[in-house]
Amino acid sequence: MNRWVRRFYPLMVATISLSFVYLYSKVTLEKTSNFDYEETFLSNNSTGLSERKKKIKPFKVKKIFPRAAYKVDEDDPDRNNLSRLLDMDDFTFIKNCPLKCSPSSNLSTPDSSSNEINLLAFVHSAPLNFDKRRIIRSTWASRHVQHLLGIKVIFLLGLTNSSSLQSSIDSESSQFGDLVQGNFADTYANLTYKHLMGYKWVLTFCRGAKFVMKIDDDAYVDIFRVVGFLKSTFHSSNGQPPTGIISCSLFPAGISVKRKGKWRLSHNEYPYDVLPAYCSGIGYFVTPDVIQDVYNIATSVKPFIWIDDLFITGILLAHLPIRHQPINFKFTYDPNDLRKWLKSSSEKRPSPYIIGDIGDVPDWEPFMIRLWEKTTLKTPEDNKVTRECHNEKKTSDSCQ
Repeated sequence: MNRWVRRFYPLMVATISLSFVYLYSKVTLEKTSNFDYEETFLSNNSTGLSERKKKIKPFKVKKIFPRAAYKVDEDDPDRNNLSRLLDMDDFTFIKNCPLKCSPSSNLSTPDSSSNEINLLAFVHSAPLNFDKRRIIRSTWASRHVQHLLGIKVIFLLGLTNSSSLQSSIDSESSQFGDLVQGNFADTYANLTYKHLMGYKWVLTFCRGAKFVMKIDDDAYVDIFRVVGFLKSTFHSSNGQPPTGIISCSLFPAGISVKRKGKWRLSHNEYPYDVLPAYCSGIGYFVTPDVIQDVYNIATSVKPFIWIDDLFITGILLAHLPIRHQPINFKFTYDPNDLRKWLKSSSEKRPSPYIIGDIGDVPDWEPFMIRLWEKTTLKTPEDNKVTRECHNEKKTSDSCQ
């Protein structure tokens, strides 16, 4: 026994000592590691958050402007200053239809008095888009439909540098009396000028409209459901026209700004990294009092952005105590949604959408016609007349 102890005692002592050292080192290391890890994690995490905050520059509203008093029966304060539009001191309407909303031009409707305008639609168009305007006039903006629903429709244009093209526009204006043309070049860079020209026209010549619709000339519009939706959704309890409304397919705040592509904005144009909430540019609905407020602050808010829907329904509106009312489910940006509806077996089922973005389809004209025919559930005889009216030579009253 003593021999065995003497033989293995040094090994036992060494083993016990090494085990003690190991356990002590492990406990000490874990404490140190945990502390250092937490310290390092918190430090790195804080630095990362700080760096991310520095990298992402949010959109900021520097001032909320008060709302202005709006009265339909008062003259527009800008009425006598028709020569100003944003920073343009020499603005003028090259083509105009100032009496479009006057009582003498209002036709009585089955459910309204002769002086009521349920909806004023201003359509963003371009000088060359004769065919699109022709199709619109023979579908949702025909004279018959305007009379039936108590609506008015105008087309917004900019200048063209072609004298022959301008001559054709002059003839079109004389024939239909629904063109509003400003003295700025009709380019993407001037979209905001065109949009605010529409606002200026409403405030100067059509203040009494209950609602205003901004719409692109390549959009599908179920005008019957539009008017019905506005009446049923935004009716006021006191019998007065609704106010404070801007309703649209809404892009939420926080979307990253595009620095490349067709709709790109440079850092100089837009110094922020994310966008405010704004309406889809295909179309939206707004009351004239909101138009008044937005128009009033347009020259006081920076940055000025050439992308009109972002600037007007996003940046400007963010500076007012007004909030969007989203109706995204009533819009579609996929033409296939409407093609499925066309193929559906139930002829009486209305389209689930009141506005559709179909501008990129190759068969836009026949597609629009088929959509309108199903929207109105026309008879074969009516459809024959409609198709004939799409011939540019047909200009009789039955085609308008």
